[in-house]
Amino acid sequence: MVHPTDLEDRSKAFLGNMVVGNNFQVAEVQALWTVAYLDGRIEPEEMGRNVAKTVARYQRRYLNKGELGSYFFFDIIEYADMLLQQLGLSSHRQKSWFGDSFGPCRAADLRGLRDEYKALHPP
Repeated sequence: MVHPTDLEDRSKAFLGNMVVGNNFQVAEVQALWTVAYLDGRIEPEEMGRNVAKTVARYQRRYLNKGELGSYFFFDIIEYADMLLQQLGLSSHRQKSWFGDSFGPCRAADLRGLRDEYKALHPP
């Protein structure tokens, strides 16, 4: 979303640069993450470490495809969880551990996310 050379700038971010079948979850979480980034609530050093760890893990996980990026379709939940963790929000949003582990992710699962963010990070 933010180019590594622009981390300190905090004036631009690019959202939605992915191809997945149903990206409602990522769109919502990316939008909230971008607000936090533009407000200066996410530290560039932390972002750099996360990017480096993620790239290294994908290179090991996908072998020759890791250099091209990830198979994002398989990593969409993990990606959204990582962004929510950086925001200090819980990614386990269903009512039971069973639902979190085995149930589908629905748009309703993200209900209240903005209010939780506002309560955690008041203006």
